[in-house]
Amino acid sequence: MKTISMVRIYIKEGDKLEGHSLMQEIFSLLHDEHRVHGVTVFRGIAGFGAKGTVHSADLLRMTVHLPLVLEFFDEPETV
Repeated sequence: MKTISMVRIYIKEGDKLEGHSLMQEIFSLLHDEHRVHGVTVFRGIAGFGAKGTVHSADLLRMTVHLPLVLEFFDEPETV
């Protein structure tokens, strides 16, 4: 029986790394370089962080501050 570890990474939609989408950078790293067994990205409809500011999906305004959760799993050595 294999042991599998799961990791969750919490970021915001608008987070950037050197001008690129942080979500896409992490996703590409996990897929292309580490070839983990599975990755899923969840987009939250509402959330708040350490500062307590609430961000939520609103039809009247498009926001890029909604929470994203990247979840991946693989063998502990890879994780």
